[in-house]
Amino acid sequence: MTGVLLPADQVTMQVYTSREPEDPEFTVDSILPFLGLGATECDLNHYVLPMQTSVQTYVCPALEAAESKWIPWDTTLEDSFRLHMLVCDREVFVSMRHFASLHNYVINLGGGNPANRILTYVELHCLPPTETVEVLGRMHKTLRKLRDDVAILKTEVRLLRRTFGQALENLAANYEELAPLVGLVAPPHIQGDPHGADDAEQAD
Repeated sequence: MTGVLLPADQVTMQVYTSREPEDPEFTVDSILPFLGLGATECDLNHYVLPMQTSVQTYVCPALEAAESKWIPWDTTLEDSFRLHMLVCDREVFVSMRHFASLHNYVINLGGGNPANRILTYVELHCLPPTETVEVLGRMHKTLRKLRDDVAILKTEVRLLRRTFGQALENLAANYEELAPLVGLVAPPHIQGDPHGADDAEQAD
């Protein structure tokens, strides 16, 4: 059997969910009471971020990708994904890990025949403060590079507009019929005042 070395700030749990007709549909927040947590109130959302990955993904998703992996608390537990709970407070993580250990890191939801159960793997992660600093540093570096790229592109656009304008002027100088098409001179039908021309003819 191949073992997987997990960091100290990560705990793996197994959640068995009954699929008997008389049992309710168990969701992510059904696990919370077993971890010493109450309902999914706003305070909890400030500290714990539920995420979903493939079953084979043991490690915590990168902090930059956390938003794309986020799932609501009322997501139904399935055996087709691995649930990750990213805990942003050390004390909350230690408390959750303690309550998980009281259940030997195994949670059974519902009764019925054990054969009619599905297994969902749950990973508890504690977000190291250093990772937040590293992410902010990478974001700042990327922002500075994007600003430099935008400045270069603006300069290139100005040069292209100038070159294109000069090319159009040269083209219109050699081919007068093209000038109205590029907006360098007014088309013949709007040059001057047509009403004034009619008045002059009537006066004659």
